[in-house]
Amino acid sequence: MPDPSSIPPAATHPAQLIQAIDWAIAENGREGGPYSNKVATTQIAVMGMSCGGGQAIEAGQDPRVVTTVAWNSGLFPDDTGRNAAFGGKTLKKADLKLLHGAVAYISGDETDIAFNNANDDFSRLPDIPAFRAYKKNVPHEGTYGEVNGGAFGKVAVAWLDWRLKGDASAGRMFLGPQCGLCTAAAWVVKQKNLK
Repeated sequence: MPDPSSIPPAATHPAQLIQAIDWAIAENGREGGPYSNKVATTQIAVMGMSCGGGQAIEAGQDPRVVTTVAWNSGLFPDDTGRNAAFGGKTLKKADLKLLHGAVAYISGDETDIAFNNANDDFSRLPDIPAFRAYKKNVPHEGTYGEVNGGAFGKVAVAWLDWRLKGDASAGRMFLGPQCGLCTAAAWVVKQKNLK
C-alpha cells in the first residue's frame, strides 16, 4: 500500500457534486431558462467510480440526495489515511452512518482493489435500503469501456429508473431473492431493507 502522502490530490472534489445540485435546482427555478420547471429537484442521485465513489459517499450525506451509488469504490480503513485521496474531508467509516436514502455498491470481483472496502462499507451502513453486487471476472476498471458501459451501464440505468422514477420493472433487477442480478450466474448480490 502506498504512503498516503504520495497519493496525488484528486482532480475533482465532492463539493463539485453539491455545486451541481445547487446549480440544477437554481436553474429549475430560473424563469425563462432552458431548464425552468424541468428538473425533478426531489429526485437527486450522486454516484462516482473509484475515488469518485468516495466523493459520492461524502456528497450523499446532503439531505437532498435520495440515492448514492459507489462504483468500484468504498472507504479505506480509517488507519490508512487514504480516504484523503477522495479530495474532500478525510472520511471515516463512521461517516457512513450519515448516509440516507437508498445506497448501492457495485464492483468487480476480488481482483478489484475496492472489493473489500465495498463489502466492509455495506456491512456498516445504517438501517437504510442498501444493495451490494459484484460481477465475477471483472476488475477495478469495471465494464465502462464496453458499448453503453456494458453490464455496469445497464445496472446504472435500471437503478436510477427504479429509485428516481419508481419504475417497478427496473426494480426487479435488484429487489427480492429472485432479482435479475440475484439469478444471473455472473453476479453475487446482497440486499438490506430494500422495498
